[in-house]
Amino acid sequence: MNILITGATGFVGKNLLNKLKNNKKYKIFALVRKYPEDFKNSNITFIKGNLFNLSNLNKIKNIEVIIHIAGLTKTIYEKNFYYINT
Repeated sequence: MNILITGATGFVGKNLLNKLKNNKKYKIFALVRKYPEDFKNSNITFIKGNLFNLSNLNKIKNIEVIIHIAGLTKTIYEKNFYYINT
C-alpha cells in the first residue's frame, strides 16, 4: 500500500513514521520541508516540498492513502495564508 504523509517531521508525524518505517506492507512517502536525519536507513521516501508547492509530488504514482497532519506555522498565519485550508 502506498501512503503519503504530510507533516512527517512534526511531533505526530515522527511518531507515526517510527511505527511504520519497518513495516514492509507499506511504501511510505513523506512530504517534508527539510530532510530528517533520523530516518536515513528506512524504507521511507522523503519528498522535499510544502503544501503551497506540490509540484514534487509528480514523482509519486498510485497513492492509496493520504495522512494529512501538517500544520501551518506562525509565519504563514502572519501572511494570512490560513484561509487556504478553510
